[in-house]
Amino acid sequence: MASPPLTQRITEGIADVFVHQRWIPALIIIACTTIAALGLSGKTFEDRLGESDTAMPLDENRALLTEVRDQFGLEQLECFVVFDGKSVFTKSNIQAMLAAKEALAQLPQVASVVWLDDLPTLNLFGLTEPLLPETNASEAEYAASRERVLENPLVLGQLISEDGTTALMPLRYNWLQYQNADNITTDLVATVEKVLAKYPDCDLRVRLTGNAPLFQAIERAFSTNRLRFQIIGYVLVFFLSVVLFRGWRAVLIVGSAPMLGIF
Repeated sequence: MASPPLTQRITEGIADVFVHQRWIPALIIIACTTIAALGLSGKTFEDRLGESDTAMPLDENRALLTEVRDQFGLEQLECFVVFDGKSVFTKSNIQAMLAAKEALAQLPQVASVVWLDDLPTLNLFGLTEPLLPETNASEAEYAASRERVLENPLVLGQLISEDGTTALMPLRYNWLQYQNADNITTDLVATVEKVLAKYPDCDLRVRLTGNAPLFQAIERAFSTNRLRFQIIGYVLVFFLSVVLFRGWRAVLIVGSAPMLGIF
């Protein structure tokens, strides 16, 4: 008599272990449960980070880092206003972005907006030093601020690209003032574009990115594609039914019951 295949013997061997050696799977379950319980009782990264903050002396530098972390935590930022053009360091472009920031901050659906000069920067003497010049500064002073801005590690690669053509303006929403989907995307873009239009020399283009805008874009694409393929499916079913039943009357009689149930 021929022996059974290898796969059958392996399957029967595993089944035999579960039936006759029940202590083995029980031991595996207890071990997995114990490991999971140990991981569940462990402290999170945020808890360990908080412990390290209290264990170390809270000097001025550490207080500054804590402030920056609380203000620019990626888990708290829900949207980024993206400005891109030939250079963001021209006088007209910087003034336009500053005016756009002030306009966004006045919207009820916006809780806070972060601008370059909002970063807590200190000079060698411990005094606050703005990254950007005053609004009445010359074009040369604005161009000279490029090097100062790009040397700041909190700005380079975070709020400004290395080539100086793209700038980010992080913001957080006030969800208590949320009314509709356009309230947190289209209205923001329209507000910024209205401000940029007041500066003739401004060549910036504005877009949105981040968790909330991307989720809304995915949801809109899903709804659009669902409706498109739904219509395609209805048309295909109708014509196939006409061919199979050889007449629209039969299709109408057979399909009326499920149509009434669905719609």
